[in-house]
Amino acid sequence: LQEVKSQPQNVVMDTLFEEPWTSALREVIGPHDYVRIVGERLQGIVTNVFVKRRHLPHVRDMHTAVTRTGFGGLWGNKGAACIRFSVYGCCICAVNCHLAAHDSGYKERIENFNTIIDYTRFPIPETSNILFHDYVFWLGDLNFRLDSSLTSEIISKRATDGDLEKLYEMDELHKAQKSGDAFSMLKEGPLTFLPTYKYQEASSTYDLARRPAWTDRILHQVHVDAYENVKLGVKQMSYTSLDSYTQSDHRPVTSTFSIK
Repeated sequence: LQEVKSQPQNVVMDTLFEEPWTSALREVIGPHDYVRIVGERLQGIVTNVFVKRRHLPHVRDMHTAVTRTGFGGLWGNKGAACIRFSVYGCCICAVNCHLAAHDSGYKERIENFNTIIDYTRFPIPETSNILFHDYVFWLGDLNFRLDSSLTSEIISKRATDGDLEKLYEMDELHKAQKSGDAFSMLKEGPLTFLPTYKYQEASSTYDLARRPAWTDRILHQVHVDAYENVKLGVKQMSYTSLDSYTQSDHRPVTSTFSIK
């Protein structure tokens, strides 16, 4: 979750009672036999892991970590809330982050990524770093924009015309991966959905005061040859945005993976 209310009174209440979104999630998916095993919060970022009850005996070594990148690492308005755990002998790390905003923030977003990689640490030596895990799922409001040569009107027209491949070639995250600036070790499925930001409230119309962009993303990494006797693997079953949710100026993004 991103941009959960994080005023001082909310944070104080959440230390005394369960964070309301987490409680709501538990109420909805609990009856489907899911159990929340661990969670972490960094101001407006909330990360939870829910597991089917039958898998619980096979889950081990749950640890969380937060890394602040706002105001030179002093403030948690930007940063990452991370969770690692092992299941059936494989180690998984989930990174939920909110990177620097605005069209001019490309360099700062790269710095945020490197800070999260460099400073997030877990107490298990073999997987002390995010990227040492068998599987990594990196998600959140990465805030990458489209090339500055594109106006709001051009982006909106190409998006509604379905010209997503050409738009993707102008995507900053794609550029960062190709250049090696950031995220080059992670993969992303095809973007077959419209840019997820910025919409008018309670509407499916872009707010052209800001240039639309794919700010909300889900990436993954797998170490295929981590073990001698088996090859690991990941298959992305779905990757889409949910246009029916119009409460935010972003569209929520979901992905389903099958892992070996």
